[in-house]
Amino acid sequence: RIPTSSPRCWGVLRMSMRPESYAHVWDALQAVRALRRFTQGVSEEKYLSDLMLSSAVERQIEILGEALNRVRKI
Repeated sequence: RIPTSSPRCWGVLRMSMRPESYAHVWDALQAVRALRRFTQGVSEEKYLSDLMLSSAVERQIEILGEALNRVRKI
């Protein structure tokens, strides 16, 4: 389970984040969830041999990085 999905963690984020940051944190969380779904039970060999899977994983990593970068800049 992703630690930031607990209500208690969101309470801490609410106190310390600007309102416009929420959408970016949500995007980051969704990207992490997608990454976990895409890679659950997948071997390194399967990952490396499946172009569609590796492309999807790389795209979610891009989305995650961009979302966190935007939060950092706010």
